[in-house]
Amino acid sequence: MDPDQLEAHKETLRDISRTAYDSRVPFNSITSESHRQILDRAIRNVLSTELAQFTYAQIIDGLPIADVAWDRRLPGIMGEHIIDDHETLCPGALEKAQEYYQDWDPSNLKFDPETLETFQKAEPSSKSFNMRLIELVAVALHQIAVWLHKLEPHLHQGDIDAVTYWEMPLSETMARFPPGPTLFSHHDYLDDDIYPEGVADMVGYWAEDRILGGVTVFDRRPENPDEIPNIYFHPCRKSQTIRVYQLRDEQQQALFDFLLQDESSPLPPPLPILGDKQNRIRVDAPRALTLHHIYRDIWERRPLTIIEMRIFDRRPKDEPDYPEVGDMIRRINAQGGIPLPQTRPRSLSPTMREDTNLLCKPLLGNSALRALYSFAEKIHSVQASCRDADIFPVGMPEQKGAAVAAKAPRDILGLAISFDLVLRVALPLDGGDGDCQSREEKASRLFATLGALADAT
Repeated sequence: MDPDQLEAHKETLRDISRTAYDSRVPFNSITSESHRQILDRAIRNVLSTELAQFTYAQIIDGLPIADVAWDRRLPGIMGEHIIDDHETLCPGALEKAQEYYQDWDPSNLKFDPETLETFQKAEPSSKSFNMRLIELVAVALHQIAVWLHKLEPHLHQGDIDAVTYWEMPLSETMARFPPGPTLFSHHDYLDDDIYPEGVADMVGYWAEDRILGGVTVFDRRPENPDEIPNIYFHPCRKSQTIRVYQLRDEQQQALFDFLLQDESSPLPPPLPILGDKQNRIRVDAPRALTLHHIYRDIWERRPLTIIEMRIFDRRPKDEPDYPEVGDMIRRINAQGGIPLPQTRPRSLSPTMREDTNLLCKPLLGNSALRALYSFAEKIHSVQASCRDADIFPVGMPEQKGAAVAAKAPRDILGLAISFDLVLRVALPLDGGDGDCQSREEKASRLFATLGALADAT
């Protein structure tokens, strides 16, 4: 869409969203007692899960915990973000979420009247009934997140805005990406200037994704008008595709069974439902709404501009998003007699040695970064004492440091210091002036540790 047209289109979407918001009807307008009880029980079944309570507890807190904030495919935060200091919920947040579940009252919920009418007309356990039940539950989870976000004050013991709007210091060659208005966000549901509840609706979409496994959307214009549409998820988690995918039949059935269960026969919750390579019915997110008519509300995402769409179309297509790409590569390799690559076994990290201060225990993800940054601080503390020393021992060329660096993942390569500096200043970790032989031994331990760290991550 042309940028000038987009602004006019956004204004139209804003009007549509406000009209839809104002036309909603309350939960108690459901005239069928059985339908009302089933919907209430389905919402309660989700709210009873630890996942839902933990998700809402973060909203009550005011900030997501660090692990959740980083758990997304497309970055919402970057660098040494100070959200890393928020490792656990603030006191009382989880208890408040559990109390909210115990005192749950659905009477404040409001729904689209057409969706409620279709739900009431459908026979229980029919596909039409189940589809509308899922939609109403997703809307309810969204609304609860909106309410909790607007609830003041939050329990976080600190300045929420300072964390939300923190920006990484930039060099002259770096581009600025301003932070969004909240850390509770899904990468494709950011149009707070369109949403009737503004930023609070962004939080609602985030909560849907964290609890169910994705924002729940539907095929609003199926090829066969008599065909009942299937459920699609639009996920945000790091391990998930960024495309919109259809739930498999067994995934949908597991969700139906869980929502419809009564207290006498509790089933283990299947949440979050996550996609994998077996979910083959997928569409690109920008075209899901505009071309395939897959959405819940027509105003939930603005179309991309022409330039944004060109950038999107030129991005590499990888197997997590396009499983057929992996199939094609394996088929071509098989035709050419090329064997399948063998997965390299993960090497075990060495145990902590008494004669070294190096960190040698297994590390994963952000933990590896934190450990190596801590290691860098130790390096700087001894830098002055060996700034002018030539401490490359015999048999330890600089090329070996480059080889170790090549094994490391890209996030470790982004450290403030290079491995070359590690070799020059880190060897006398005890601060002593040992001879060449002792330095060579320390260098060997250093290389072994860095290699183990690269393997462990």
